[in-house]
Amino acid sequence: MRTTVFLLFIIALGVVACGKNKEAGSKKEKAGGKKEKAGGKKEQDACKRPSSSFRRKCLKGGYVPTDLSEAMLEGCTIKAKTMAKRTAKKCAQLEKDVSSCPPVCLNIPDVTEPYSTEPPKVTKPAKEVTLPPKVVTEPPKVVTEPPKEVTEPPKVVTEPPKVVTEPPKVVTEPPKVVTAAPTEPPKICTKPTVNSCTYPNKVLGGAQLSPGYYNTLANFQACVTKCKGLALCRAIVFMPKINRCYVKSGAYLAAAPDTLGRNPSSLEMSCLEAECMEDFVPKA
Repeated sequence: MRTTVFLLFIIALGVVACGKNKEAGSKKEKAGGKKEKAGGKKEQDACKRPSSSFRRKCLKGGYVPTDLSEAMLEGCTIKAKTMAKRTAKKCAQLEKDVSSCPPVCLNIPDVTEPYSTEPPKVTKPAKEVTLPPKVVTEPPKVVTEPPKEVTEPPKVVTEPPKVVTEPPKVVTEPPKVVTAAPTEPPKICTKPTVNSCTYPNKVLGGAQLSPGYYNTLANFQACVTKCKGLALCRAIVFMPKINRCYVKSGAYLAAAPDTLGRNPSSLEMSCLEAECMEDFVPKA
């Protein structure tokens, strides 16, 4: 009998110890859940303030993020503006601070918050109390309008415009005296010919071309024609005794009398090219 009672006492002690262990375990689990909740809230609080400052001071002030992804900036309105260097530096630091936080412009719940292990609380629905509607009777409003004033538009009196006629002004100018310019005598122009341009018994020295002369030309006119066909020929000297035609460049000398008795005839091509003999100036 005593042995049975002793066994029952030991069993009862074991049951009590086991219950205490279970209660201690459940208390530790609850404490761990509370710590996890507190840690999640601390993480949310650590992101809340820099995220709010980044939205208000930086994004609205014209700061353009450089490191945040499109997912982090979802829902944000960014308009680039010029900012002070000091403000831009602070915004760059805030951008680094919020890089590990949830999106800065969205109210997304923290997915890292641990689930509660406690059963959900059941709230009883409140009883609906229906009251009869109140009947409000108001006396009819009497609207009295003031009498309308009739205002007539002012009469517009138009007078005919006064016509002022002034006598026309007579301007008399003295007659203009036109004096004709003095008339010049008509210009005399004699057309140059081979005969009028010829220097009889004179020579134009130097400046012979290569070849310097041509033989067997029939007369002085043939010598003139030969010179016209040469590009550099500007003067001729014709020796009639031997029918020799000397051709000269533009560097020839002024006409001089022949002292050797050859009876030459000379001519400057610029004389034939002149418009009038009166305009020709012989080479000096």
